[in-house]
Parts: sequence; structure tokens; C-alpha cells
Amino acid sequence: MRDAPTLTQLAAFDIRLHNINPLSPLRPSAGKTHEADAIIKDVNKRGVAHLTHEQKILALKRIWANAARGTAEEAARDKLLLALPPSQAFLADRDRRARAFAKTLWSDTEVKAAISKWSRLSDADRLKALQTAINLHAKAYGLPGYKISNAELPGDTLGAFDQNTQNLRIDLAKLRRRGPGWKSSFATTLHEASHRNAYALARKFVRDQIDKSDPRYRRAQIYALQAILYVRAKSGTDRSFKIYKRQPSEVDANAFADVVIASRGATAPPTPLHRR
Repeated sequence: MRDAPTLTQLAAFDIRLHNINPLSPLRPSAGKTHEADAIIKDVNKRGVAHLTHEQKILALKRIWANAARGTAEEAARDKLLLALPPSQAFLADRDRRARAFAKTLWSDTEVKAAISKWSRLSDADRLKALQTAINLHAKAYGLPGYKISNAELPGDTLGAFDQNTQNLRIDLAKLRRRGPGWKSSFATTLHEASHRNAYALARKFVRDQIDKSDPRYRRAQIYALQAILYVRAKSGTDRSFKIYKRQPSEVDANAFADVVIASRGATAPPTPLHRR
């Protein structure tokens, strides 16, 4: 059996065949292409404050198409990605779902028992508790089951979401060095679980399976664009990290983890670096 296509492959395929994106990477319409190019030039000169949401998305679609061919206007991309605040309806929906999931998570007998003796647990037992957490997450968000594994991750990276397998990896050795408590491990896992949910929403968007009236619709479109336009941090200190942590999928992942951790009366620790 063939492996499931990645979101990037799926998005490119669906955009070409079904024209969900009016700026096809193969044959964009001249009118829209010229308009998008003009917006991109304007962004580099004047910024983004004067643009409508629709103009920002149009420019990002053009950059998306160029990036699929191996070139990208990175300066304009960065400015546009950081200028797409979520709607109030999306924020309310996101936090409502997060709080509902938190009630289920923190009332789970296995999770409560693991947290009570976290400092004494082996890596295997910690991983078992975190797997329980993402099983509950998958059920709450209507996702297919997925797995979490322990892995040695590069640099400062604590966790990663793999689009190819749709599973999570976390670096338990690094997390142990951050202290004996449970918060870093759960915050990292919840952050990556949010990327898993964002991936599912993006797939729904490129397959035209999410209604425009859904408060998550615009955000799903942005997640789909980020399949190619995602900014990867090179380290925890350079300019790329500042852009990386402020892009939509990372802002949303951190906010989700914060809400869930706060629901247990705790504060999520700072998370220096994740990758997806």
C-alpha cells in the first residue's frame, strides 16, 4: 500500500485539479497574477497595514505558487504571515474546544496518577502517559489515532510533528534536563498535538471539506498555505526564530498548550523550539 500523501503533495494536487486556489501553480490567470505581484511589491515597500485579509491571502497564494517551483519572496512572506490575526470567532471556538478537552485530560485516572509521581517515572512510563493524552486528544478532535515516540531531536528542538507519518516525536532526555516536573513534557506534547489538528484542518480545506461558515475556515486556509510557506527556525536566537514563533500555526499551538495547562491551575513553561 502506498504511503498517504503529505499535505504539501495533496495541496499541490488539489489546487491544480480542482482550482481551489485561483492562482494555479501551473497556469495562473493573468489578471490575478499581476494583482498579486503588485501587492507583493507594495508589501516590501509599505508593509501590510493597509491590506485587506483577501489581499494578504492573494499575495500568499502567489508566493505559495512560486515556492512550489523553488523560489519564494521571503521578506514579503514573513510580513504577510505575521499579519494574519485569527478572528474572534476562531479564538472563542479554539479556547472552548481546548477547555473541554482539558476537563477530559486532567480527569483521566492514568494521567492523574502519572503526574502525581512524574519525577520518579521511567521514560517508558512517561511516554505511556503522554500516549494516553494524545489518544484523548484524537478522540476529542475527531482525528484518526496517532502515536508519540521518544527521539533524539536536533539542536534545541523538544518536539516534532511529522507530516509524513502524522505522528509526534519528543526528546525526553532534553525534557528531563528542564526539571523533574510534568509541565514541560505535557506542554510539548500538547503543542505538537495542536499541529496534528492543524494538519487535519488544512487537509479539509484543500479537499473542500470545511464550510465557509465554520469559524476555523480562514485558519484552515492559512494552515494549508503554510504547508510550503512554513518558516523553520535555524536556532533559538536568530531572526528566523522570531518569525517562526509568531507565525499562525505556532501561535495557535502555543495558545492551545497554554489553555490546557492553565486549566489544571498551572502555567505552561516557555517552549524554546519545536519543529513540524
